[in-house]
This record gives sequence, structure tokens and C-alpha cells, in this order.
Amino acid sequence: MTFAEERELEMQRTRLFRNIWRVNAVIIFAAGALAIVVIAISGYYMLKAATHERTAASVVNTDGEQRIKQSFALRGANHISGHPWMLVPLESDQNYGQEYFSKSASAARNYAFVSQSAEMRWLYPHSRFLIVSASQLPRTNYGPEPEVTTLLSFNVVQKDTNGDKRMTPDDLSTLVLTRPDGTGATAILENVQRVVSQELMGEEMLVIYEDRDGYAVASFSIKDFSLVKRARFALPGGA
Repeated sequence: MTFAEERELEMQRTRLFRNIWRVNAVIIFAAGALAIVVIAISGYYMLKAATHERTAASVVNTDGEQRIKQSFALRGANHISGHPWMLVPLESDQNYGQEYFSKSASAARNYAFVSQSAEMRWLYPHSRFLIVSASQLPRTNYGPEPEVTTLLSFNVVQKDTNGDKRMTPDDLSTLVLTRPDGTGATAILENVQRVVSQELMGEEMLVIYEDRDGYAVASFSIKDFSLVKRARFALPGGA
């Protein structure tokens, strides 16, 4: 190979390496730019997630030191099976700011009983409480003919019992019974931590529940909601 040929070969190699380095530089620049875009997008969504409005259900803020905007509205009605009455929840919507985000809390605060003849009555004359649940008993079945409702049961939190400045299902509650038309409202159990089961059995309503002292079972007359009997029981220990 002559000197000229060697010189030409060396120049070709030099040009090849220059092209490779240029391609590498372009790839490194593109990868860096893509990484910056990915980081920017991720940061945007993380910031958005941290600062957007958060919602919570069955929560009533009772913190007197917070500025709370509260509104009330009726929600969808449910037919009380076998009776010319509808059960309509009144819900609150509270908006209040936290350090990095705003929060919205909704909760059932009262119930209206509305009849086919436009008669109306409220479960409570106020809307201070949190109503965790409203149940028709016996429970609606899925057969061709739904069972006629005998009574309604409401699980009601009347105050903040754990000191977190909120009324939530974690607070102690009161179990309240009414007739299908909303009359006869009676508090049958207080300081309840959890209702395990509530069922109608003949002329009585059987409730299994948990309170501060443990588990208990109680039966109530469906005629006047009076206590028939109550007993406590312990859970069996581990093996």
C-alpha cells in the first residue's frame, strides 16, 4: 500500500470516528432533553396531586378554628317499600383549606320523609349530626315482590367522641329506630362502636353490636321499640 493510500485510509477512519461522535452527541442530547421533559411532566402531576381539592365522604368538620364554607342540598330519594313514603337525605358539603390543598367533605345530616300526598316530616328538627347509615328492615330482597318495610334504622354520630375535631364513622354512635312514615323516633342504643348485624325476627328486632365494653346482643320490640333483653358475650381465644 502506497503512502497516499495509507493517508486516504487514515482520513476515512478519522471521518468515520467524527461521524460516530456526532451521532453519539445527538443521542446524548436527545436523551437528556427527554429526561428533562419526563421530570418536568412528573413534577407537574405530583404538584397537581399534592395541591388539588381532595374529597371525603361521611365526614363533618367540627373544628371551630378553621374557616369552613358549608352548604346543604337534598339528594336522591328512596321509596320506603310497601308505603306511600319516600326517604330523602339532606347532605352537607363543607369546603375548607389545608396547608397545601383544599378539602371537600360531604355527609348525610338529616332525612326527610315525604308522602305521596305531599306530607313531609324530618328525622331531626336540626342538621347538626352525622348520619352514617339509613336501613329499611326487613331488608329489600330481590324476588318478584319486595318485602314491606316494618321500620327504619339510622346509625347517628351525635358528637366528636375521639377528639379529632371531626365527626366520622370512627366516633361512637347512636342507633335510632322510626316507623316507615318517620314517626316514633327512638334511640335504642348509645355509645356504639360498630353495628355487626340488625335483623327482624318475629315481633322483635335483634341487634348484634360492639361498644366500649365489648360485644353484645340485644332484642327490641317492634311495637314500641322497648328493650326486651340484652346479653354480653366474649370472643373465644386463639388456639
